[in-house]
Amino acid sequence: MQDNYSLSSILSLIDKYSRQLIVAGLVVAGLTYGVYHRRQSQFLQEQAATSSLLETLEELERAYSSTGDWKEVDIASKTGLQSHKSSQTAPYFMLIQAQALAQQGQTQEAIDLLDTVINLLPKNVSLRFLVMTTQAQMKIDMQDAALVENGIEQLEQLSNDPKNIYKDKALYLLRAHYQMQGNIEKAEDVAKKLHEFISNEKESSPWAQQAATM
Repeated sequence: MQDNYSLSSILSLIDKYSRQLIVAGLVVAGLTYGVYHRRQSQFLQEQAATSSLLETLEELERAYSSTGDWKEVDIASKTGLQSHKSSQTAPYFMLIQAQALAQQGQTQEAIDLLDTVINLLPKNVSLRFLVMTTQAQMKIDMQDAALVENGIEQLEQLSNDPKNIYKDKALYLLRAHYQMQGNIEKAEDVAKKLHEFISNEKESSPWAQQAATM
């Protein structure tokens, strides 16, 4: 299942498992601002963690542009996490590490690591829904039938969650899966739900645009 977006906009993708990492990069500035009213020592620790995260994101970009190595991304994210495990940045280092693991074919390890990320992120943070969606996508790409079924159930729950602002991605992935399986009836039903969702949104959905080409 392929997602053909580029880095031309915030909502674009580099590949099928990367959108949540782009979002992680976008929230880095917010991590810094959030500690201004705390003790100076804690602020400096968070500042150092944010700086390390930015360096790790640069390593991630090099890997995507083929000028870097995914093993280096894995090492950088692990090192950053070990140095800043008590920082607000910890879940974002894990996100990058999960990306590196998936790119190296260690998808099960990436899925397990995303479980930790999901538990660490506050339930009211929209990124949490995006991570859960990406994790479900990894599951349905696996060969394990039970894991695939679990991924489908996860996408179904995400597509029906009124708090999830990324329903369009969950619906798109469900439709693509059912279509690939030849289940046209379910694919069409999901397509209707996707159309209803985007009709109520002010901004255009890249997932709806992608679905239109299917």
